[in-house]
Formats: sequence, C-alpha cells, structure tokens
Amino acid sequence: MTWKLWQWVEFKERKKLPQCSGIYIVSDREDFIWYVGQAANLQQRWAGKNHHRYPQFIRSHRQRNYKIYWQAFPALELDQQENYYINLLKPELNGNKVKTYLPKTPQVEREIKRLLKALDRQTMLWPKIRCILAGEYQNSQNRHCFLFIVNLNDIEKMLSKSKRKRYSTQIRQAWEIATELCGRDPQKYNPCKFLAYNWGNYRFEFIEFTELIRYLELNPEMSDRHLGLCTILGVPIKALKTTKILNTISPETERFKLDWEDKIPLKNVAYLLHRQSVLQTSVNRVYA
Repeated sequence: MTWKLWQWVEFKERKKLPQCSGIYIVSDREDFIWYVGQAANLQQRWAGKNHHRYPQFIRSHRQRNYKIYWQAFPALELDQQENYYINLLKPELNGNKVKTYLPKTPQVEREIKRLLKALDRQTMLWPKIRCILAGEYQNSQNRHCFLFIVNLNDIEKMLSKSKRKRYSTQIRQAWEIATELCGRDPQKYNPCKFLAYNWGNYRFEFIEFTELIRYLELNPEMSDRHLGLCTILGVPIKALKTTKILNTISPETERFKLDWEDKIPLKNVAYLLHRQSVLQTSVNRVYA
C-alpha cells in the first residue's frame, strides 16, 4: 500500500497541510479508506469547514480517529492521479451522496458480513453444512486471504447476484473474477476462474467444490473429525482443521472438452489444490 508511505496529518490538525497541489486520502484508525480527492491547494481545500465532506467526518472523528494522507502532484496530473487512486483503493464515499453522517459500517463490510451470515444459514438442501473455510494465507500484495469452499447453487444465486448489485458501485467494485493458471503451462491450459471479494486488507475467495460439502454432509463422523469453528466479523464459520481431506476426495481439476482455443480449461477447484500447501487453518481464530 504505497499511500501508507505518504505524509499525513491528524484530521483536527488539517491546517498543517501544505499549500501545494496534490492527492489526499482520508482513512480511519483501522486503515479503512473513506475518501480520495484532489486539490490545487491542499491547505485551502481543508481550511475551516470548507470541505463538503467535513460534516460527515467531524461527527464520527472521535470514534474513528481520521487521518489525511497526502502526496504532492503537479496540477496537470491531478485528474489522472485521482482516478487512479479511486479505482485502486475503492473508497467508501466517492460517488455517494453527501450526507451529514457516515454509516456505522461501510457498505462493502456490511455486504460481506451479510453474505457470510447467509452462507452459514441452513437450508433444506444443505441442512448441516453449506460453506467451509478451507484456510487462510497471505498473498503477494500482503492481503489476508480467506479461501472458502461453497456449492454451485450459492455461487450462481447468491454471490453472482451480489456482484451485479445495481445500486452500489462500491460493492460491484469490491468483486472481481480472478483467474489463475495454478502453475500449468499457458500453451496447453486456460486458467480457472473464481469470484473474489476485496475489503480493506482482507480478500475472500470462493471456490465451488460441491462434492466435498456433500461428502461431509453425508458422513457425520468425517465432519466431526475434519471441521472446527472460527469467527469472522462476528459470524461463526465452519472451517477445516487441516487440508488433508482434499487428498482423500481427489477432485477433477480439468474439464474433459477442449475450449475454442484447443486448450484444456481448468476447474476452479484446481486453485484450491494449488493453494493447499500454503493454507493455514482458521479453526478457533476470531477476526473482528
């Protein structure tokens, strides 16, 4: 996160901002990014109560302890740099109506919490196990990644629907369709694709592996042996104690038919096996 290397001032000491053109980022004590903007004169932009977002920030500053990070840029580059950092960081307030208050919980956080609760909810089709946390790891961007195993029905009817939310740009931007070759030869294989949701320093990856969920659902003794619990954002999640059971199931990682490029398409379970060696168990851990 290069913006963390920028100079910064406390929100209530914004008069100390320099009189130069640049980009600014408003974040809270948890490093959650609320707003990205530009200014021909950073000090004047935040002087007094002039900023249009001031009423929102001042009402919750005591709770969130905002900081204003800034980086000087030539005036002619401001539009380009502002667009770059908005697209990169996906701040909560950019593109939203100006109100006199901030939501208690950011939209992107509320949505992933809602999805985790829904995936933990039992149904007639999945009366015991609906979703499993395979494990966690740190990726090359230093993001804390959670790798979830879900069923095909929830990918098509729940997660994909969230990705297409019409009235929330922030939620749509939090989703991505990730691709991964899993160490295969790109001349022979086409990468697998899976849904991933990015929030702050967390990344939630969703892999369809209905066979494993069904296997544990039908074999309670195996479920008791291999599953424990962890808590993410206050939601209890069933989690694998180890990934050894993946070797027992031996899932198919390649599709049988070649695609239009005469390459072998990978199933997204190939990504789960590709990450298996670095996954750490999340059992008994709590993530607030």
